[in-house]
Amino acid sequence: MFSCASASELKEVPEEVQINGSAFRLDAYVWRDFTPPTDANGDPLRSTATLNLISGPEILSQVHLVRQYVVYEEEVWAADLQDLIINNSTYSGTSVNGPKWGPDVKVDVVLEFTYDGKTYRVREANVNIDHVS
Repeated sequence: MFSCASASELKEVPEEVQINGSAFRLDAYVWRDFTPPTDANGDPLRSTATLNLISGPEILSQVHLVRQYVVYEEEVWAADLQDLIINNSTYSGTSVNGPKWGPDVKVDVVLEFTYDGKTYRVREANVNIDHVS
């Protein structure tokens, strides 16, 4: 799914979000799998976004992860998150079946989530698309 959110808008998303005295940052991992039996062109993009509580009260149990955006130059891939995992200070999800960008190019990853009826976004800039083989 490609997003109607613009690349320039998503590149302006902050790299830290404050909510009710809690601070959050994003840790993203983006990759393409070239492990056989994958063909030479590799599998589509995958991305894991982890929302990290870096200070303040733990409110992750009240957070709902909505979607993830990956921005490559002026293109945007938006995808819902699956395989959601919540721990003491992290909440993560994975997106699959993205475009075949890269590997070894830089992207920005934006995580969209809700808390107490409000929508928030947090970004990690310059994430390398890894080549997994």
